[in-house]
Amino acid sequence: MDGPENPHERNPVEGAYNWYPLFKVPPMERAAWRTDEQHAIFERDRAEHYDKLGIYLRLFQALCAKLGSHHTCRIGKCRRNRDCLGRRPEDDWSFPLKPLIPPCVPLDPEIIEPLRDEIRHELERMKGRRPPRKASPHPPGKGRRPRRGAPPGSPQHSPRPRMR
Repeated sequence: MDGPENPHERNPVEGAYNWYPLFKVPPMERAAWRTDEQHAIFERDRAEHYDKLGIYLRLFQALCAKLGSHHTCRIGKCRRNRDCLGRRPEDDWSFPLKPLIPPCVPLDPEIIEPLRDEIRHELERMKGRRPPRKASPHPPGKGRRPRRGAPPGSPQHSPRPRMR
């Protein structure tokens, strides 16, 4: 095999930190009909595919952390780091995308699909194809508490009573 099996060996800088989890590229026998160049390209594509799986897992973990799943996670590492870091076994594909879903998310399509849609929407927003989602359907100043430090005259400003 031309490419390394261990994903940590693919990193050209010794001791470099990857911002996403790494998946091990499972060994695969070389097809007899492939030339050396074809096999090298095939292995490179497989390594890139498994890198993309790690990036997708990190996006899922980041969304779970944003939603606060790490506060109640059964994995102590997630609670201590205040971030979702949990992983499922990477060779168990009994449920679609199971290794790409953190263990704090139940394996229920009704829960997973909205999370996947949120990831897709965020990626589209980062590409500049969609505007960001509104955080609240109510505009500021309409039935909400005024912000501290809002400029005078703004709809969010409320003068504080003076203490005597």
